[in-house]
Amino acid sequence: MLSTILITHNFDQATLQQVGQPGRDVRLRQNTAGQWQFTPAHLAKHRISAVGNGSEQWVTKNPYSAQPFRARLEALYSVAPYDGARATVLADFADLDLPDNRRNAAGVIAQVELEATDVKAGGRSLRFRAANASDSPRGAWAQIGSKYKHPYFSMLPGDALGLWVKGDGSGALLNIQIRSPREYHDCISDHYIDLDFTGWRYVEILLRERDSERLTDYVWPYGGGGSHAIYRNAVDRAHISEVNLLLNEIPAKGKVDILVSPIVSLTARRAELANPSLELGGSKVLFPVTLQSGQYIELEGIDDCVLYDERGELISRFRPQVEKLPLLAEGANAIRFGCTPPQGQSARAEITVVSLGQPFGGRRPDAEIDWKWLDREHDIPRIVTRLDGADNVWNIVRRSNAPGGQEKPPVLEIELAVPQLAKPEKQAGAKESGAFLAEPVLAIGEQSVRFPVRLRESQQLVCRDQATWRVFGAEVAAGQVAGTFPTLLPGANRVTLASQAQPAADFRVVVKTVKVYR
Repeated sequence: MLSTILITHNFDQATLQQVGQPGRDVRLRQNTAGQWQFTPAHLAKHRISAVGNGSEQWVTKNPYSAQPFRARLEALYSVAPYDGARATVLADFADLDLPDNRRNAAGVIAQVELEATDVKAGGRSLRFRAANASDSPRGAWAQIGSKYKHPYFSMLPGDALGLWVKGDGSGALLNIQIRSPREYHDCISDHYIDLDFTGWRYVEILLRERDSERLTDYVWPYGGGGSHAIYRNAVDRAHISEVNLLLNEIPAKGKVDILVSPIVSLTARRAELANPSLELGGSKVLFPVTLQSGQYIELEGIDDCVLYDERGELISRFRPQVEKLPLLAEGANAIRFGCTPPQGQSARAEITVVSLGQPFGGRRPDAEIDWKWLDREHDIPRIVTRLDGADNVWNIVRRSNAPGGQEKPPVLEIELAVPQLAKPEKQAGAKESGAFLAEPVLAIGEQSVRFPVRLRESQQLVCRDQATWRVFGAEVAAGQVAGTFPTLLPGANRVTLASQAQPAADFRVVVKTVKVYR
């Protein structure tokens, strides 16, 4: 809501035109002077299908100037073995008459044949070849596949796929596509394999990892836009109507020649990746944590590295093991991922390398700004898990732009919440949690204010006027703040949360602040 109001009421038309460019990613942040600005962001994603198959090494591009390395690292789910007891064949290519769902773009010729000598698994390989006679790879696609009639085909209990692919290094794209029919919610589930490698590579595909966000990067023989089938509807695994293989971006005046093993339906599994690392420019950044499937790390700086769970809830802040973050050079950068893999399972991860451009953003003339829409600024909530001088220290930025350059210091509204650490049904008869905050102290710069109350689990302290506070939860309390409330200065203000007693190990408090300008 705040970002919508800021964009609508604060920025001039030239800025809005830049922000509105299709496909452009930007960040909206306050700089250290308190001015709101946009920063161009380039997000380069790479999926590691299995450590050891070559996908753990890749090249990413930074379109901006050299800058400290930033990245997001997510542990993905693993998949049961290709030859596991519960594996079921989804497509075995034993009969070339069965893949009857064939079509090509204009100027593309495709061929399929069985290969009995160059085989990696399943007793045979499908050779899929396509040639592009046109002058551009754009829109050069070919498709083979099978359609299943009612009652369709079941891939249960599987929710993932396993296959071997022998790449040709052509740079084309292979799309493994699974479809459900319209009467079962109509789904098109695309899964891309970039053919930027040569030789055999084992690939694990999870239905939960659909590549729909890349759909409009290519020209396909089916629609996109706001299609529910592509972007929203889930695969009905008991009713599969089509299994297709599509090649795209076939090189201009060139060809693609690949081999594909039989495709099997497999079950997904949780996995743990211990001590993941990213190596760039001869420097290795080691993350001393164990990631479970769905958990992710966001690295913004040497002192800004956070581990989140699958729901996006903060687990902990920590410092990566590296003396200094490496530089992400302008242009091409070679990156390598490593970890201690789970026993008997593939180590899979998705890495997003983040590079930032120069901030921009012009403000409307003062006469055109309706300041009543900009009188409240909500800060990003701060989750504090340790009172160690790092986790409990952050910045609140006060804006410096106001009508005529004059503005009174804002009133700072505060909410301190000690969240419930366990589900209610698990708490019946349990001992009272040791999670509490005894007489919290909030310091801004060199000044501080104390709230003379003991906050327990599931309680919230709210202070709206910088003078009085009230606690909500199991016990209601109210009182006066102890001390004079600190004043926010223009620009960045250092904030520290402290307590009169050291909290328990499972301590956690959420600090919400709102700056109210009058």
